Amino acid sequence: MATVAAVMIVKDEERFLAQCLDSIKDFVDSVILVDTGSTDRTMEIAEEYGCVIYEHPWQNDFSEARNFALGKVPEDIDYVFIIDADEKVDGNDKVEFFRAFGSGRDYIQMPVISYTPGGSGQHWSIRAWKNGIAHYEGAIHNQVMHDSGTDGLLCKVRIHHYGYDLSQEQMDRKWNRIIDITKKQLEEVPGDPIPTVNLLQVYRAQHRWQDMVDIIKSFDHSTHNDHTLVRMALDNVFALTFLGRLDEAYKLCMHFLKNRPDDIDALYSLGVILSSRGQHLESILFMNKYLETLAAAKQNPKVSTVTINAWGAMDGALLCIGRSLIAGMHHNQLSLSATEPSAVQEVSELPVC
Repeated sequence: MATVAAVMIVKDEERFLAQCLDSIKDFVDSVILVDTGSTDRTMEIAEEYGCVIYEHPWQNDFSEARNFALGKVPEDIDYVFIIDADEKVDGNDKVEFFRAFGSGRDYIQMPVISYTPGGSGQHWSIRAWKNGIAHYEGAIHNQVMHDSGTDGLLCKVRIHHYGYDLSQEQMDRKWNRIIDITKKQLEEVPGDPIPTVNLLQVYRAQHRWQDMVDIIKSFDHSTHNDHTLVRMALDNVFALTFLGRLDEAYKLCMHFLKNRPDDIDALYSLGVILSSRGQHLESILFMNKYLETLAAAKQNPKVSTVTINAWGAMDGALLCIGRSLIAGMHHNQLSLSATEPSAVQEVSELPVC
């Protein structure tokens, strides 16, 4: 059986660390933990769980710290498994975990479900690989760089992330730290897509809708990959909706769905937009499609490098459907107008952009 070492970098994680270590104690052979300056009980907790502990000064760069930790993994370990202190492995996925690490594949992708006070989102992340074949780049949302080609495995082991489900004061400190690092990156490399997307994520959490629209408008869309453009298009739809610029949000969302008709975030956004525009029946139809597409994605997950922000928005969708039903019955609008083209028709008629 392959040997697995969990690799972690931590700082002041006494709130979450025990939960994380409990979740992996029967999954991995050892835990390599690098502390970057904790002043709480983090080190004490790590010692209680038998972690191999190293101390390393924080350099304002997550990749630098992660790469230092990777360098401490013994050569006789077959796989490294990356997990953060504010995460835990789903206890129901133990069989799948051992199956994945016994596959012999070079690297393994896992779904990460992030929880916030307003819901949850999911994205897929490379979280494990054969010892020595990969490293990190990027100061904030560090990117795994590996030399293994396409010999990867899609693994359904779920990682639950609680790092955004904090008090407002804690989140403000976290966001301000990320903003400072991200803006420094953009000063060094203006227009760099990774820190730009990271900054948009923070502004979205802070409800800075106009700042989001301004960043996206000034971004050079002609020189970057599909992942970046997809994320920005969805963020733009979201921001325009909350700014009340519903016609712009509607048009952009419709064009987006022409190319990606089963995108979960876009379907949810369109349902919200249509309800806000008073198109109640169409809102219900698209919210139902969102719920059906979400259920299918959870049943048969597929890799997506773009975070699905509406992964945990089922309650919001049901609330929107309920409001649309009430409003539609009150205004006698639960039928499609014969003289006005529906959003359903427009999706099929729009040219591919």
